[in-house]
Amino acid sequence: MTTSTRRITLLLLAAWTGCATNEYTGRKQLMLVSEDTERELGVSSYQEVLGKSAVATNPEQVEPVRRVGQRIAAAADKPDFKWEFNTIVDDKTMNAWCLPGGKIAFYTGIFPVLEDDAGMAFVMGHEVGHALMHHGAERMSQNMVAGGAAGLVGVALGAKESKYSELVMSAFGVATNVGVLLPFSRKHEAEADRVGLELMAKAGYDPHAAVRVWKKMASMNQQQPPEWLSTHPSHESRIKDMEERLPAAMAIYEKTQHAPVAKLPPIGQRDGKGPGGIPGSALVPGSAQVQAGPARSGTLEDGRKALQFEVQFDRDLFIKSVEISGPRVEKKSYEINAGVPGGRKKVLTLPVDDAAEGGSYTLTFQGSESGRPVTLTTQREVR
Repeated sequence: MTTSTRRITLLLLAAWTGCATNEYTGRKQLMLVSEDTERELGVSSYQEVLGKSAVATNPEQVEPVRRVGQRIAAAADKPDFKWEFNTIVDDKTMNAWCLPGGKIAFYTGIFPVLEDDAGMAFVMGHEVGHALMHHGAERMSQNMVAGGAAGLVGVALGAKESKYSELVMSAFGVATNVGVLLPFSRKHEAEADRVGLELMAKAGYDPHAAVRVWKKMASMNQQQPPEWLSTHPSHESRIKDMEERLPAAMAIYEKTQHAPVAKLPPIGQRDGKGPGGIPGSALVPGSAQVQAGPARSGTLEDGRKALQFEVQFDRDLFIKSVEISGPRVEKKSYEINAGVPGGRKKVLTLPVDDAAEGGSYTLTFQGSESGRPVTLTTQREVR
């Protein structure tokens, strides 16, 4: 069998064995990423983005997202999701997204377009729709097949290595330079619009706000390319589709307890000072915990000495760096820059040329929890 024939066979096998039926649309999806892996990537990506962003602490900016989010979460009825709602202070970015497992973020720059809770409810419902229908995992699967077997193995087994981080973020639609029109396909966008209308109606928000949001978006973006040149439906096409779906959504809305609707705050109110949204190095009340498991010394493939620690955090964190000190190692720091899901054991391998064969070592982790700075320290005997 030639290399090209073998590659085609692998791709066909992957496509055949990785099909799943979407419970919301009945559409067949190529799904090579397990739901557990998808959720872990969602958690780690969420913490990574928040760890590098100015996360709002001003109640005026935070409460609308959490208020609307709790109603949308109830409408979505996903008890296995661990919902989180955060606001990122960035007045120039019109964006919002929901990562697998219910990890939601809104940028302050989109507030003027949404105007009020009802407008936010549609966009949030739309973004939650992407997560409910596993659109990010589907696109990762398509990219994996397009990249052949090597890409398939690379993404499935090493997706949170730094070289895969951008691929994962792109697949989940976490991009700050594209506005609310996230880089999903036309089919994905249309599906998310439909689910978004249904979710906002179930949550008690008038679906007419969805049309208002897109009409305002259309008026702000006069340079949009023709639909056949774009990967997204045109504003006019989306508005037309939503208007056609309004009667069905309104029938749902009229049966619900209507939600109160408040205006969103104006942009320009900044309470964050760079990543983390909190000036200085304040720690999160009720500190996170880290547990260290087996530790040992060893040798890397290139011959360098290394120390290996098994660690587990009690909550989702973004770990920026770790500092190690111990026998013959005064202080040595390593950049990590990765999100880490809580409750999952991870093996940390640190090249330390001058390390002793054994002894007590101290690890100090610097990072953040949902954008708020944390410092964690643990000690471990290496034998």
